[in-house]
Amino acid sequence: MTDATQSNPGRATLHRLGGEDGAPDLLLIHGFASDRFAWSATAPDFFRTHRVWAVELPGHTAAPIDAGSGDPAAMALAVIAAIAPLQAPMTIVGHSLGGAVAVGIAARRPDLVSSLVLIAPAGVGGKTRSDFLENFPALETADDARPLLEQLVARPKLIGPQMVQYVLGFLDAPGRREALRRIGDRLSEIGDVGIPAGVPTVAVWGDADAINVPSPRLAEIFGDRLHLLQGVGHMPHVEQARATNAIIRAALKPADPA
Repeated sequence: MTDATQSNPGRATLHRLGGEDGAPDLLLIHGFASDRFAWSATAPDFFRTHRVWAVELPGHTAAPIDAGSGDPAAMALAVIAAIAPLQAPMTIVGHSLGGAVAVGIAARRPDLVSSLVLIAPAGVGGKTRSDFLENFPALETADDARPLLEQLVARPKLIGPQMVQYVLGFLDAPGRREALRRIGDRLSEIGDVGIPAGVPTVAVWGDADAINVPSPRLAEIFGDRLHLLQGVGHMPHVEQARATNAIIRAALKPADPA
């Protein structure tokens, strides 16, 4: 890790989504060009047993937007700083870019992590499609946005007008497009992300993922810890929330309530 990466992690923000005081912490990390609201079908399932938190990554927060150097390793440092008040170790769930960040946290601070749930993690077994990363920050109209967003899911009907408008509003925040371009450039450059030894890890993937296309190497990397969901695209936590939530619950640390 370079000195530049260490000194320029950017700004991450932590949000409490729900759960009771005194319960174990559960951390959710969104993917590229997303935010804490991506977990609306995930978080409520754990409010009875956990304090549920979502972190918004550098470049993805409300103003001021600061992407830092834009690479997942630097973002991991920003998240480590943001989650300092939480109870450790905790289960961390990361989607896509958030999966690469979660791996970075576990590699640098394994004491913070009891288990990882990686949902179509970037840089594991292959690369994120560079054309998607390049085109997303340039979206200006609903006609442009809808076909690109439909690539995220196996069932295009899941991409409704409200979601399209939300994404366009997200992109219009001052500094957002520039931040996402920087992050997309760094994400397209990352090599194969290794899973830290000694940290219990499971992976969830859609067999129809068109963004982080599932590689034949995944079975070698994860073995029986890989859950390949049929007829699902890049958003298993949205497209098959119930199945994905069940996998997350099974991965919670043994001391956590069942």
